[in-house]
Amino acid sequence: MFEEQGHGFVQFGEQHNTELKYKRLLKQFERERELDLKPTYDPDIHGSEHQ
Repeated sequence: MFEEQGHGFVQFGEQHNTELKYKRLLKQFERERELDLKPTYDPDIHGSEHQ
């Protein structure tokens, strides 16, 4: 369904996948913070607002 062209499905699919990725990463980072673990966050991989 998301591969259909001209109706926004491709863009919606990409946005949805990106949202799922960031929700997953946020849960991972919050869990690390709660357990006082060393953060696995890497700005080169996960992005940074200062890039």
